[in-house]
Amino acid sequence: MIKIALMADTIDRRPEKTMVARRLAEYLLTRDDVELTLIHYQSMPDDLLYKEAQEVLIKPVTFPIRSRFLSFVRFALTTKERYDVVHWLVGRVYPFFWLLPTRTTIVTAYDGGSVLAPGAKPFSTRVYNAVLRYFYRSIAAVVGGSDFGSEQIVRAYGIPRNLVPTVYVGIDEAYKPLPEAAVKPVLAKHALTQSGYILYVGGMQPHKNVAALVRAYALYRKSGRTEKLVLVGDPSYGTGEVQKAIDACGYASDVMAVRYAPAEELPALYNGALMYAHPSLNEGFGLPPIEAMACGTPVVSSNAASLPEVTGGAGLLIDPDDEKGFSDAMLKVANDNALQAELSKKGIERAKTFTWKKMGETYVSLYHSVLSHEKN
Repeated sequence: MIKIALMADTIDRRPEKTMVARRLAEYLLTRDDVELTLIHYQSMPDDLLYKEAQEVLIKPVTFPIRSRFLSFVRFALTTKERYDVVHWLVGRVYPFFWLLPTRTTIVTAYDGGSVLAPGAKPFSTRVYNAVLRYFYRSIAAVVGGSDFGSEQIVRAYGIPRNLVPTVYVGIDEAYKPLPEAAVKPVLAKHALTQSGYILYVGGMQPHKNVAALVRAYALYRKSGRTEKLVLVGDPSYGTGEVQKAIDACGYASDVMAVRYAPAEELPALYNGALMYAHPSLNEGFGLPPIEAMACGTPVVSSNAASLPEVTGGAGLLIDPDDEKGFSDAMLKVANDNALQAELSKKGIERAKTFTWKKMGETYVSLYHSVLSHEKN
């Protein structure tokens, strides 16, 4: 029996924002060889996950600034708990993490974009980046979300490649081809029609390249096509540039920004789309294209970063800086029913390779491996 503690504050957010962490915790609870503890800051009395695992609530320290960090340090210094592995589920690791009473530490960072992405970084991000760069020797493994993401971690933080394994995430079983009766009510809620739109799901940050997608869509529309463009994602840094592109594209009334779609609506939105478009410049994994593939929706994606690795030849890949090329690829899919069927079939098969069970098994193997290495 190994004692695993997940730094689980990420799970306290909306389900679609924390699916990987939640599914890992759920899998670990099925294992007879794992005793799971979830460490977090906010009581979640309605979340059954915390009733099934052992729960540790970090008591808050009242202070004008950095109160959560100070609460963590006090917990690390005073807790009587002892763990075999403490697993940080995102790359934002607090200074003094090594004070936690654990035999070893694992961090899932996914990629090195936090360091390598252009632009100024807020103070907190600079601190988290410095922790991984200068204190990785106190960490047994820093996990990438793809081989590309793992290589980025090596470049960004100077961590030896043998300490950076790759663990692919999974996708929920809800992402699958759905009957029209299950799709139609969701489309009606958003005033959409079957195959009447191109879908994007994700952030609006500059590296997501959504403004370029809007400009590619304008070229697409000039060919005579009439589908709408639906952008599903929370407003974020970069939303202003996306809005400028929408205002200037000439088809603003047909670009729909859905700021929030509940997780249970996403499979229907994928199913209803004529195609899914993903123009990102940088991804550590790239979950939405795989979710779209699982639903049988043809995918037109950027050929940058992890996306060729993850999509595995089951989508059309285009240079994300080539807006005309992206538009031409979307037109090619829209005008060719045989290609749509081919991409749908390939996508469904490709998506089957990403399961939560496989992800969980890989992490458990990693836990055993680092503990074995620690003994030696």
